[in-house]
Amino acid sequence: MKEIHMSDNTIALGIELSTQSAKWIALEIKTARVIASASIAYDQTFPAYETVGGVLKSPDTQRRESPTLMFLDALDEIFSSMVRHDIELSRVASIKCDAQQHATVYAADTLARRLSSIDPSSSLASALSPCLTRKHSPIWEDRTTESETQDLTNRFAGDGGIQATTGNRAELRFPAAQILKWAKESPEQYAKTSHIMLLSAFVTSALAGVVAPVDTGDGWGTNLNSIDIDQPAFSERAIKALSEQIAADIGENGLQAPSSVPLAEQYQDLLGGQLGRMVAYDRPIGPVSSYFVEKYGLAPDATVLAGTGDNPATLLGCGDGALVSLGSSYTVCGPMDEVHPENGASYNIFGYRPGLAMALAVITNGGKLHRQFCDTYAGGDWERYADLAGGSIQVPEEEPLMLPYLSDESVPVAKAGIVRDGFAESDAQANVRALHISQVASLRLHSRHLSDVTRLCVVGGGASNRFIRQALADAFGAITYTITNAEFAAPYGAAMSAARYALGAGYEEVSERFVKSDPGSECHPSPENVELFDKIIARYAKLESDHLSK
Repeated sequence: MKEIHMSDNTIALGIELSTQSAKWIALEIKTARVIASASIAYDQTFPAYETVGGVLKSPDTQRRESPTLMFLDALDEIFSSMVRHDIELSRVASIKCDAQQHATVYAADTLARRLSSIDPSSSLASALSPCLTRKHSPIWEDRTTESETQDLTNRFAGDGGIQATTGNRAELRFPAAQILKWAKESPEQYAKTSHIMLLSAFVTSALAGVVAPVDTGDGWGTNLNSIDIDQPAFSERAIKALSEQIAADIGENGLQAPSSVPLAEQYQDLLGGQLGRMVAYDRPIGPVSSYFVEKYGLAPDATVLAGTGDNPATLLGCGDGALVSLGSSYTVCGPMDEVHPENGASYNIFGYRPGLAMALAVITNGGKLHRQFCDTYAGGDWERYADLAGGSIQVPEEEPLMLPYLSDESVPVAKAGIVRDGFAESDAQANVRALHISQVASLRLHSRHLSDVTRLCVVGGGASNRFIRQALADAFGAITYTITNAEFAAPYGAAMSAARYALGAGYEEVSERFVKSDPGSECHPSPENVELFDKIIARYAKLESDHLSK
């Protein structure tokens, strides 16, 4: 490993704006020491927004949106928190953020001017609020776009399908469908919108004081991207298809002035400008905005890197191997040397660091379901809840199983409604046990894109549950382990990127230096249990298949 030539106390910052909270981590680059970290819960910190789990309440249970200004308030609070933790922000050399994937922000043409001239005596929210053309950001949990995804699928029929162009099927949560829906709902506001940005790019823009491009890690989760990992870009074919659909749906209602140019071409020009550019993972954007220099004391030459999605950041933060993340949703992912679009519905493909893509299966009903079950069956007592989950794997035919679809599921695509396999809703032990076993079975069933897995990193809030880690080891036939700072894996990955840039080092070198296994966290698969879990997974697959065929 090369010698590091920099000040002993130089800092890299990783910042995350996720679904329920914001997080930050300060990493001392030369020593690989975490100086401090903190999490900021939106609901408790910003009660005026009246969110629940970071999401606005709605009579339509399919609609999932968050206040855009809340994310800006959270960014200010992140730096205020660093100051309270006595972080010497003048020592920061580089910064990178990650954000929940697929969330979008909509702004007028005044955004660039406002970003460059924010008064440090004000706040980010007050300075940028006037240029937002849409107050709320649709997030990854939104399920209101069924007709739009079907329209997009139809637009690509006979052309290899949308997967051939963008790598993914038309997804409910991806920005293409969300943009189409909003254009139909609010055509005049859509026409006034000059910037449609992924949340990670919007936060990066605030950090750098300029309109920032999106990276491949987040940009590939749009249904609007090309799939050439070496030439990051939005796809002209996808932009044309979406523009044609917008023209067909709203006609001239979304245009500000008559023109002799065909409607679809007008919308194509508009959308191309709205989306802006796409760049490679970790591309430097520029120095930090003067707002943060004057208000919080950052050095004016601190470099801001392109932001990314939380999933690519988590993968890097765990060292580039196979990974299960047990957060609000559950995900299983790993890097791909070659891009192989999925023609089924098991996984998505996202861009990753230069030269690599990643495959990701997203189980929507993840950690939030455990919170509800803990409240329902254990009175909110997590120790009692763990006792109800039980211990070692039983006879496969006797393990209780369920399809844990408290809300609409994305893998597989299924409507909300928990399906219990032969036990009552009132049976506390059977329900808690079934949830644990069934989620593990689902993760394994829908991760066949990962081959030759011998070690599996487990992160997120659920990683502290040793029973789940052992069940994953048995289901995958692989050693499971956690890393230090597992609950901060995504912002840690962002901080690693920032450190890599400051060092001028390679990704392998940075992983070796910064990613550390948590001593004593390893769970080894039991050969007997691996055989038992194969039978459980087969039972679960049949339960799922029978339900979906109804």
